[in-house]
Amino acid sequence: MENVKKLLSDFCGRVVAYFFAFAFSVVFYHGCAFTFPIKFADGDILTDSEVQEVLKLFIDPMVRASGTKQKIQFFLVNSAHVNAMASDTNIFINVGLIEKSSCAEELIGVLAHEIGHIVCNHSIQMLEAAKNSRSKSVIPILIAAVVAGITKDVSALGQGFIMANDVHSLSLCGFSRMQESAADQFALSVLKKISWPTSGLERFIGYIAKTERSDDQNIYFRTHPVSSERLQHMKKNPYLEQKDISKNTKLPKNFEQLFQIIKTKITAFTSPVSDAMQAVQNLKVNGDFKNYGMAIVNFRLGNTRCALESLNKFEMSAGGAFNKPFIQEIRAQILFEAGKMHDAIREIKLALESRRSDQYMIQGAARIMVESNCVDDISSAIRNIERVLFIKGSDMDAFTWQLLGRAYGKLNNHGRMRACLAEFYAASGDIDRARKEAETAVKKLPKSDVYYKRAREIMEILPNSIDYR
Repeated sequence: MENVKKLLSDFCGRVVAYFFAFAFSVVFYHGCAFTFPIKFADGDILTDSEVQEVLKLFIDPMVRASGTKQKIQFFLVNSAHVNAMASDTNIFINVGLIEKSSCAEELIGVLAHEIGHIVCNHSIQMLEAAKNSRSKSVIPILIAAVVAGITKDVSALGQGFIMANDVHSLSLCGFSRMQESAADQFALSVLKKISWPTSGLERFIGYIAKTERSDDQNIYFRTHPVSSERLQHMKKNPYLEQKDISKNTKLPKNFEQLFQIIKTKITAFTSPVSDAMQAVQNLKVNGDFKNYGMAIVNFRLGNTRCALESLNKFEMSAGGAFNKPFIQEIRAQILFEAGKMHDAIREIKLALESRRSDQYMIQGAARIMVESNCVDDISSAIRNIERVLFIKGSDMDAFTWQLLGRAYGKLNNHGRMRACLAEFYAASGDIDRARKEAETAVKKLPKSDVYYKRAREIMEILPNSIDYR
């Protein structure tokens, strides 16, 4: 681990990206992000357009108010642990944090705290401290932090985060008491600056303080220092509101509604399917929003008719312009899984009309359209993915490369199909198969083809083979 800082500063570009993707693929098996409702494992990074959009609405004003020039990204981790983590310029939010937050104010308070860690460069300081660590239990998250920082592939860090959570040994991966206090003070000042309530963070930390075990001797082996002590220190901050909250400090009026919707959606998708229906019913949210959750649960149970009925009820009672495309996306998924391809494609096309640059929705739409066996629909799916990839410059996970390869295969463009499969195997860590597919692609494609160039890069970057023994 002595070379962590050197690795972070000296390497760059796709060479390093491929190297780390392969080097650590055997450690972190779940190497791609998943879009709802694909089955996922503990520690997977979950991607959902609606959740991402709501979190963006929460986070962006705070980032602007902080004055930072850094581009902060956020990711949802499938873990029941009530936790969040900042690493480099990434914020990782466990689904357990959202499920335990009672309102939007609490979640926003925690997010403001994590932004504070990033703006104050606490993750860099954490890596410096880790150089002298002999604790093997911190290795998973430190390795993953290197991978995420260099390759921008955050899926491995999600796994490292969960592995470290499981061993409860985050004294060095977690931030110091001084850093936690600084992040708290930062959060309160930023919230005050944009006239948002500051009491949510205090309430949430108060909840954590009540659940702490008084007999816990390994008090430093946590991602955050003792909550009861933080709470006492926070109460001394002049920015913290007391019971007589000013009328001028309120969240935008739709924030609480949006929070309840994504909380319901996350609960419906991530709860064990046998318990999901009861979990949704037990939520303390607007009754109309529960129809959304019941639609998702019935979808997971294969009850298409009930799923569509509940979704229609939600749309009629609580749907609006903001969540209309996300309702259409869910409806398309339900219809697709029920084998109603024509109706599914109609719905997903309607959703895309207002979300043309939405990477996650484009990926979900492509999954439906590629299976249609209609040349026009398959070609449209390819154009949408490539627009995000080549024009927007977004990264794509292994699954999307595989999907793109399948689409080109259906159009009998075997050269591009092989190039996409080379990217798929590269992202999955299978070096030998990635090289073989790249070599085949180079033979089939003209040199002017953009996929020829990508295949050549893979051949040049990857070694002939790697022995992991």
